[in-house]
Amino acid sequence: MSTIEAELVIDRRARRALAIAGLDANGLQRVRQVCGTGAERPVIAAARLGLVDTRRLAELLANEYALERPGGDVMAGEVPADMSPAWLRRRRMAVLQAADERGPVMGVVDPSDDDALRACRFAVGGLTKFVVLSLDEWKQCQDEPGPASVQDQRQDRDSETLADLSRGAPAVRLVEDTLASARRAGASDIHFRPREDGFEVLMRVDGELHLLRTAPLHLAGSVAARLKVLAGLDLAERRAPQDGRLSFTVDGSVVDARLSTIPNVWGEGAVVRLLGRSEALLNFDGLGFSARQTDTIARWLAARSGLIMVAGPTGAGKTTTLYAAINALRGAGRNILTVEDPVEYLFEDVSQTQVDRAAGVDFSSALRAFLRHDPDVIMVGEIRDAETAALAVRAALTGHLVLTSIHAESAPAAVVRLVDLGVEPFLAASTLRGVVAQRLTRRLCSACGGTGCSMCGGTGRRGRIALIEMMSVDESVRQAIMDGADAGALAKAAQAQPDSRMAGDAAAKADAGLVDRAEALASVS
Repeated sequence: MSTIEAELVIDRRARRALAIAGLDANGLQRVRQVCGTGAERPVIAAARLGLVDTRRLAELLANEYALERPGGDVMAGEVPADMSPAWLRRRRMAVLQAADERGPVMGVVDPSDDDALRACRFAVGGLTKFVVLSLDEWKQCQDEPGPASVQDQRQDRDSETLADLSRGAPAVRLVEDTLASARRAGASDIHFRPREDGFEVLMRVDGELHLLRTAPLHLAGSVAARLKVLAGLDLAERRAPQDGRLSFTVDGSVVDARLSTIPNVWGEGAVVRLLGRSEALLNFDGLGFSARQTDTIARWLAARSGLIMVAGPTGAGKTTTLYAAINALRGAGRNILTVEDPVEYLFEDVSQTQVDRAAGVDFSSALRAFLRHDPDVIMVGEIRDAETAALAVRAALTGHLVLTSIHAESAPAAVVRLVDLGVEPFLAASTLRGVVAQRLTRRLCSACGGTGCSMCGGTGRRGRIALIEMMSVDESVRQAIMDGADAGALAKAAQAQPDSRMAGDAAAKADAGLVDRAEALASVS
């Protein structure tokens, strides 16, 4: 069986409509082949392949999803400023020339595409009416081809050529072998780098890059194309960065991944971020929190409102800690909503939203929409700007528990950063429950104690662990925040708290034989 194995998942309502519209077993197999790369959705594939009557399918889908069909002639309307026309075309959607008291009327060929419908609602503030179009009706809403379409035709031919190249055996084998090898090695990222004298493939394991293999430069284009096909990206666009998602199977386990491409002078480079589904990383003990630290964050999470922040630089494991917090809150009768960039782990009973700037969905717009959905807990992937900071604090003040991350070097510095983004000190003091700051460092191999063995490939290191400091907002810290204290003064106000210094946690983990002392202390200095 191929290493890459895409699952064809069809919503039961869409599956029922397709079956009634005439999609038989042979047709389903053809749809499966087209959708196997993730480049097309089943409803669209069946319509484009001519396997069903598209108008009949549209009527059935409208009935299944309790939506209307357009009345009269279908005409395109003006695309709102927060929506991308290119994104709408990829999703087979169109803004229709019609008035409605609920806002713009959107024509959609595939109403089972929940992510697209949700993105449209966010982009226009939730006021959207959807109607189901047949594929032919959708085509009527697109611009008529004219002289300017010559470039589009050339791009289409380029896309077909690249798609053919991507199916070539060397590119397929290289991508499949690399994804499998990286997964088995516990890599977090894979780098595909075209260079003047060749093509490099590297993987990041336990925070360090290792050269995995080299290949001839002429393979770079077909490898990039293969990755784009798997992630459903635009093959013809090679001059601008693109981002997408893909899934593959290794040793019977499904692995989710994020793909990012970027052009360089020798071709098109790509980075694949492997998004683990490890249950061990969904609890604080697995991340390296001590029993006392776990008790502290559990007290914060027991609150019905307030703001909890996780601080650290890029790659410090902030999102993983937020996921552990979400996992701890599940099953407590709470409505939990998240907005993430990207969604790295899927929870069955949590409503998770992916940032999609092309569709107008960012942290602040999602957070505004969340407040109308009766949430108990809100997770905002990251506070990056003043608007998101203000909205997060507002949500915390109005009876919601808000979890978020922020770029800062320490727990006290995270509070200063929040104030620098425009949050009044008295509001920060009133809403904050606590701040976790962390770094990741390499664990000593448990099999050999760091001396090197077959289990760790002779490195003496296997996996990573968080080095942590925690600052509870007690009366002393609260008063310091209200007084406008800087990071140093806040650290002094919190010095009596037992886990207020990351260097102390590094030393404790070294004493316990979990990390190398010099390496751990260097990572927090």
